[in-house]
Amino acid sequence: MSLLIDHFALVTADLDAGKSWMSDALGCPPVGGGVHSQMGTHNALWRIGDVYLEVIAIDPAADQPPYPRWFGLDSPDIPTTPRLAAWIARSSALVTDMTRSAHPLGRIMSLYRDDLQWQLTVPDDGMPVQGGVWPHLIVWPEGMTPPGETLTDTGLTVDSFTLAAPEALRDELSTFGALKLFTDVSTAAAPAMSLSVRRADGQVVRFDQ
Repeated sequence: MSLLIDHFALVTADLDAGKSWMSDALGCPPVGGGVHSQMGTHNALWRIGDVYLEVIAIDPAADQPPYPRWFGLDSPDIPTTPRLAAWIARSSALVTDMTRSAHPLGRIMSLYRDDLQWQLTVPDDGMPVQGGVWPHLIVWPEGMTPPGETLTDTGLTVDSFTLAAPEALRDELSTFGALKLFTDVSTAAAPAMSLSVRRADGQVVRFDQ
């Protein structure tokens, strides 16, 4: 069983402001997005190679869900400028991979947006696992193509996806099959990750936690 990067989640306190900032940073507007009625959130999407990036925020028009929102969006310190919060890995055996995980991934939720359907692991407290460096797991049902393969290609690509973490956590990620998905790994007392996106004009934009 192997994991693949599906997408990256950046949080913002206000989607309109976040979209405007991201459009300037990436040199192009979003190419997708919508409303998650089950979570009370909404997002905007950019394709980056064969994966995608989402900027996500609480939807002020939605009701509060009966559980914590994903990606720590209920936290009081969500910035207006989008911040890298989590990454999502595609699984081919979700229940088995959840069992193999060194850290609890929460529950499996069946979710939808417009004509998309998927299953995702969502921690019970809504917070990203291990500060976000441990992936959420996603499964797209048979016959449904992930957005990273259907969104309009505007020339954005992943330049790097880096991790700094204690040795024990790096070993756990390696055993889980996720460490190899980072382009560079280093040692640090506290875990942190960074995503760099190369624009169509060659400029590189970096997003940190």
